[in-house]
Amino acid sequence: NVVHPLSKLLSPAAEAFRYFVLEHAEGYLSKTFGGMHDLKA
Repeated sequence: NVVHPLSKLLSPAAEAFRYFVLEHAEGYLSKTFGGMHDLKA
């Protein structure tokens, strides 16, 4: 049987880290790479 990897239960620490990344990644990426949208291909 094939099981989708996201259906696995995470440990409490892994779940907390997942939520931390989801909450903070957008701001970090925007600050770090926000100026890149000015580049033209």
